[in-house]
Amino acid sequence: VQVVLLGDAEPGKEADFDVRFAAGAARPETLRAWIGVESGQGSMKTRFANEGATTMHGHVAVPKPLPDGSKLWLEVELDAGPSRASIAYR
Repeated sequence: VQVVLLGDAEPGKEADFDVRFAAGAARPETLRAWIGVESGQGSMKTRFANEGATTMHGHVAVPKPLPDGSKLWLEVELDAGPSRASIAYR
């Protein structure tokens, strides 16, 4: 997958993200994201929506104040339960 920040991610505002999948790759049924700490405390989780054949798009709220060490967290629902990954978003 490729994660793309569209514009800026400023505390107290929304940041737009695209998650792009390879052509023909299966997209997850549920993809959620948030900016902050892994627990999600102080953050709002956003559910991404399908956009086109290979992209999922979401508007993610950036907390203000932004906790130290904040990352973009992605969570997908799998048969075995949720799976998480994080990346730097700046």
